[in-house]
Amino acid sequence: MTTATILLALGAVWASFVGTRLLIALMRSAGAGQPIRDYGPKIHEHKRGTPTMGGLVVLLVFLVALPLAQGGLGAFGAESLLLMGAALGFGLVGLAADLLKFLRGNAGGLAARFKLLLQGLIALGLLAGLKASGVLGPAPALRVPFTGGAWELPWGAFAALAVLVFWGTVNAWNLTDGLDGLAGGVTLLVLAAYGVIALRGGDEGLLGAVLILGAALLGFLWWNVHPARVFLGDTGSMALGGFVAMLGLLTGTALFLPLFAVVPVLETLSVIVQVASFKLFGRRVFKVAPLHHHFERAEGVDYEYRLPSVELPEWAITLLFWGLTALGALAGLLAYGG
Repeated sequence: MTTATILLALGAVWASFVGTRLLIALMRSAGAGQPIRDYGPKIHEHKRGTPTMGGLVVLLVFLVALPLAQGGLGAFGAESLLLMGAALGFGLVGLAADLLKFLRGNAGGLAARFKLLLQGLIALGLLAGLKASGVLGPAPALRVPFTGGAWELPWGAFAALAVLVFWGTVNAWNLTDGLDGLAGGVTLLVLAAYGVIALRGGDEGLLGAVLILGAALLGFLWWNVHPARVFLGDTGSMALGGFVAMLGLLTGTALFLPLFAVVPVLETLSVIVQVASFKLFGRRVFKVAPLHHHFERAEGVDYEYRLPSVELPEWAITLLFWGLTALGALAGLLAYGG
């Protein structure tokens, strides 16, 4: 890795730190803050009005710093362009959702069907870029965890799987962004694991992209950890999810994502289980889904749910989920070396 990349990563930390502080001041002066979703139980009423869309700063710093680190767009490899395209494309879908929340004054944002449609279109565009770039070869390979082997897939099967990977990862990250510092910390740990993979493979372009995004995210996290002065918003969570999904496809580790991203996977499964249980049996499994809400202190819970109630401070839940992510990342690296 070049000295310029390391210096620009340090600059990205500072630029994100300062840029996020300016965004907080701007949004407060404009009276624009986070609407709170009505879950029924009172959980996050105290967060109402907190500035959001901080992920926009992370995304902009990343998009500016990475070309500088790699000598300009003309010197870019296909991998870096695809990673930037994934972060930007899904980040724009999130930005549309965030702006609609402000315009409507509620937490509804972009309707789910339109969100999935736009995400699908972005995924197809990225797949076209992947195929045209030739970075995955004529038969994309997926490494199989703990075996050291790989499956070669025809492009049609790979494309179908890749769309599911994009959909699943982007929306899982969006669900995970529900506690102060949670999604940001989880992403940093996942990026650290992919940094190890890039380092072992000697892929400096991939390593530089991971380092720059991680640096931009680190500067933002100063303002996002408990008590958060700003939230990622859909802009940030979807951009980060898109970046991680593309990492999984480029490195052939899409099957490792349930390990690396164990917390987003559990968050998504908790929503699926909650909805299925309520529709089929009329009973909830969790106090509130996604999973992190089950561990929060809540007022106004006037219904039954199957799992025992656990109430922890918000910072403790975040640390618990960070720790679980670290274990998942280590398991993923062991699986990669298997």
